[in-house]
Amino acid sequence: MRILLLFGLITTFVNAYGQDTQRVVKIPVIFHILYADSIQDNGINAQSRDRGNNTQYLTTEKIMAELKDLHDDFLLLNADTSDVLDTFKSRIGNPRVEFFLADTVLQKGGEKGIIRVPTKRNEHKLYTQSKIINPRRFLNVYVGNIGSSFVNSYPWTDSKDDAVHLDFTWVGLDYRLLTHEVGHWLGLWHIYGGNGKCKGDNCKGEGDEVADTPPQRNCTNTICVYCPPDVPDQSCEKGKSSNYNNYMDYSGCRRMFTQGQVKKMRGTLTDHRSELWNNSQLK
Repeated sequence: MRILLLFGLITTFVNAYGQDTQRVVKIPVIFHILYADSIQDNGINAQSRDRGNNTQYLTTEKIMAELKDLHDDFLLLNADTSDVLDTFKSRIGNPRVEFFLADTVLQKGGEKGIIRVPTKRNEHKLYTQSKIINPRRFLNVYVGNIGSSFVNSYPWTDSKDDAVHLDFTWVGLDYRLLTHEVGHWLGLWHIYGGNGKCKGDNCKGEGDEVADTPPQRNCTNTICVYCPPDVPDQSCEKGKSSNYNNYMDYSGCRRMFTQGQVKKMRGTLTDHRSELWNNSQLK
């Protein structure tokens, strides 16, 4: 009886603290930078090299710029929310998640929270070249010449290769790549639908399972650099705008999460990533 009572109290505590959106969850981040001495172009982003980074050995300044965007976006400290369409300003949510660089040197002569590994291979499984550091306690971010950005798995899969992958081209250049992928890492689908494809009609699909994000035909852009978007509005509702300012779209104007998305991410922190915030404490 006492064991059941104790279990009930612990469950209540976890649920209350994880879902309390006024509390800040602190999560440490480790960057794995995999680089070649010179660009070994895989062809996928070749047309974008003149606008993006031209070296795979990213400076600490570029890494910290990407981390600052992540930090500010998840604490609603980004000043550019003023760019959000008026229709959606009342829906802006604050995840209250504080991401910070892990305060640990992880390789001899290295920097705190950053691992640098020379490589001659371009492949999506970058974690095979730099071991993931306890994904139950850290957000691992891999950066390399991989042509795209993605998460290995969603939080409910309990995968050992639980990490975020970024192509080096756009890191640190204010395109909100890491914010977008961490949204996936915390359980969000693309705004145009969980199983939706970027090209196609997703208006009849299942959507993103968030009530306050409007249905969207497909992604706004695939290059993520145009603001305002250089393509027609993708709204499924005639006469209404799509939420192309949403971090889970692909436009160059990503500025916000909705309150519904925040609720879903806080639920993920409670149900699937509680060890992260138990380790770093809530304040």
